[in-house]
Amino acid sequence: MIRPAAGAVAGAVLAVLMVPLAARLTHRPAPRSAWFPTAAISIGALVGLATARSTGSTVAGDAPTALVVLGFGILGLLAITAMLVDLAENRLPDVLTYPLAAAGVLILGLLDLLGADGRLVRALAGGAVWGGWMLIGALAAPRGFGLGDVKLACGLGIWLGWASWATLAVGVLVGQLLITVSLSAGWLAARRWGPATRNGDVPLGPALVLGAAVALLVLAG
Repeated sequence: MIRPAAGAVAGAVLAVLMVPLAARLTHRPAPRSAWFPTAAISIGALVGLATARSTGSTVAGDAPTALVVLGFGILGLLAITAMLVDLAENRLPDVLTYPLAAAGVLILGLLDLLGADGRLVRALAGGAVWGGWMLIGALAAPRGFGLGDVKLACGLGIWLGWASWATLAVGVLVGQLLITVSLSAGWLAARRWGPATRNGDVPLGPALVLGAAVALLVLAG
């Protein structure tokens, strides 16, 4: 098992290192204001901490620990990069969301075969549940949700569902709570400063990643 403190430090460092990669995936430079690096480092540290917790023996079961570390390391890498791109440009590119889901199916399926405690069928159901929930939101409020949010939720749901139903439920609930807060803040900003800050300009990727991280932190390991 990776020590939680080491995971948090690794996540924060990874968030800083991924800024150039995120910039290459955007059409404009990352914001230079103080909130951007602060948010990146904070969420990166939380994702790293959650990733470290997810490599514990309870989740790994009889599967090789190295493969568990590799799998959840990929989760952390893609989630942090997606969060950075969304913070910078309010866009979640397919080059990140599709590999997140595909890696989940392939790696978690292999872990399932090797004796890990997670279950691939539950993982697929988790992706369908969270992705489906976000799709309903996108259809009902297209200015608040985008298809990138749907794809990210689907990918994250695969990883959370593999861990347990409880982990998925906590991730969805916390993620939805943070989305509600984010959209409410966007609505208030629009009322105060005008339509340039409409809800559609609020990045929801960080809320989804944070929800998943909290769920893994609390229930995995």
